[in-house]
Amino acid sequence: MDETAPARSSGSSRSRPAAGEAGRVDAGGVAVVFPPAHAATGEVLVDAVEATVTTLGDRWGLQVPGGCEVHVLTDPDAFLRATAPPRWRWLLGVTRPLWRTRAERVFALAGGWMQPWRGRPAVGVKPPELLARAETRLGERLFLPVPDPFEKVGHIATHELTHAFTAHLRLPPWLNEGLAMLAVDHVVGRSTVREDSRELARLDPATLGRRAYRRVQPRDHDALIELYATGYWLTRRLEDEAPALLAELLSRRRPHHEVARLTTEALELETSNPSIGEGRDAPVRQPESGGSYQE
Repeated sequence: MDETAPARSSGSSRSRPAAGEAGRVDAGGVAVVFPPAHAATGEVLVDAVEATVTTLGDRWGLQVPGGCEVHVLTDPDAFLRATAPPRWRWLLGVTRPLWRTRAERVFALAGGWMQPWRGRPAVGVKPPELLARAETRLGERLFLPVPDPFEKVGHIATHELTHAFTAHLRLPPWLNEGLAMLAVDHVVGRSTVREDSRELARLDPATLGRRAYRRVQPRDHDALIELYATGYWLTRRLEDEAPALLAELLSRRRPHHEVARLTTEALELETSNPSIGEGRDAPVRQPESGGSYQE
């Protein structure tokens, strides 16, 4: 089904593909790729990517990663094959039985996907018709409603592109997700997260190490909500109360235990993890995918 293009701002001078052609448009140094049937989504993605590139650079000094692409995401298998470096494609085919089920499970929940291929991170964002069919109960508990499906596409693009811009930092999961959610707020100019989710932000950053995110299953909505809410409200506090520390955390890669220690000290948080000052990551647990969950 062809899409109807949303209204756009005038004055853009970027080159557009001809009608019926697959699109590949440069948006602030990021390639936006879309098939003819999803030209309207492609247009929205171009605008969202340009706004995100500007916001991430101006606010946090984050630079466009080389080779970064944003694709319309209609199938996880096709997305991985289209974006993988050549040397990875044969391995994807051979190992497909091992990852296909998990990829489909994540695809059912997530509105977008960031694949951190080395040297060419790739973002996929579902078009409106797929977002409309998807499971949304998780997102409804966390995000304010977004009635316009194309606006939702833009939000997801910003979220996932923020992950691409920070992939080299290997941020702890709470900061990784919190920063992506906060970036959407800044791009659209308003809060997009439910105020009552603050009550769910009760996790100690010292207990959110490398392994915690992977062990939370996509179907465990309560655990996912706690992780995302904690990430958002902690990151928002960091920006409000310790912006210099947030800038420092985004300037270079740091061990997760060090990020937790600096955050705990700066925000004067109580911690239940005695190993936070011992110079090592706590042996604790990490949701299984890096998707942005749908509103």
